[in-house]
Amino acid sequence: MRFVKARLAIIFVFVAVIIAGCGFPPAPPPELHGDPFLVCTRAHESDRDDVNGNGLHDAGYATNTGNGYYGAYQFLQSTWDKTAEHADWPALIGVRPNTVSVDHQDMMAWALYEWYGKSPWGYRC
Repeated sequence: MRFVKARLAIIFVFVAVIIAGCGFPPAPPPELHGDPFLVCTRAHESDRDDVNGNGLHDAGYATNTGNGYYGAYQFLQSTWDKTAEHADWPALIGVRPNTVSVDHQDMMAWALYEWYGKSPWGYRC
């Protein structure tokens, strides 16, 4: 039994290393989704109502407005790609922002915010 557990532990570590090497960001901290800046930005960029009644404006994540901006934070594809490159998440380069998980959208918006501040969203929030 110990041998099986040891092998499973080794396999788990190996898979974790492979996934980390793929460039996907780690899971975000739970409070990131409810960060006041991100909540405000989502509300301005992709939905005007709190349809779920939770104050987080999470209804607008998979947004494609047809104007060249994508996702809850309305990224230009070029900005998304540059942010993914800057954050060292190559697996997200070339991926449409509105097609990734809400966690990835939050993390990319946070990465851009840490890199450029509020300016990409017009200093609204």
